[in-house]
Amino acid sequence: MFKKLLIGLTIAAIALSGTAASQFSYRATVSKAAVKTQEEATTAYSANKSEERYNAKKDLKAIKVYNKKGKKVKLSKFIGKPMIINCWATWCGPCKSELPHFQKCYKKYKDDVKFIMIDVWEDKESQKDVKKFLKKNKYKFPVYYDYDEKAANTFGLDGIPFTVAIDKDGYLVDCYVGAIDKDTLEDLIKKLK
Repeated sequence: MFKKLLIGLTIAAIALSGTAASQFSYRATVSKAAVKTQEEATTAYSANKSEERYNAKKDLKAIKVYNKKGKKVKLSKFIGKPMIINCWATWCGPCKSELPHFQKCYKKYKDDVKFIMIDVWEDKESQKDVKKFLKKNKYKFPVYYDYDEKAANTFGLDGIPFTVAIDKDGYLVDCYVGAIDKDTLEDLIKKLK
């Protein structure tokens, strides 16, 4: 009963607010608080989406992250190519477990999909450690830094890893809370085509 009430309240909050943070927070809330498995989260999310696709363009414009040179980048600049956005951190065990899958998929699909790997909840002083971590593990995917927590706040993150698939027109295709395996990641990528 509590589970149904929580899902109902969350759906009502989304209907009233209409923001991307709510859309993304909804998925995180359903996954963490109301259901036990990703499959249940996906079912709950899919069953309650409106007939219209969610346009994430406005929210992508609000998210500014830093590239490896320290320059601010708006995620909206990548609209025009399908995107896989992943929020992670070097101290996060589940994040570290999924990064090899992202590296393999990046190598395979980088010409067709923009991979945006966002290091969250780590400060500027940690950037050297992040770079060492990437080099040690031979990760070549593009990494951006969320020093201002714009991505974390817009996505409504309360846990990582978190993966978002956005089509070339800026519409939300799906998102995934928790560590992702290679097959699931490839399924997300296929949904973008």
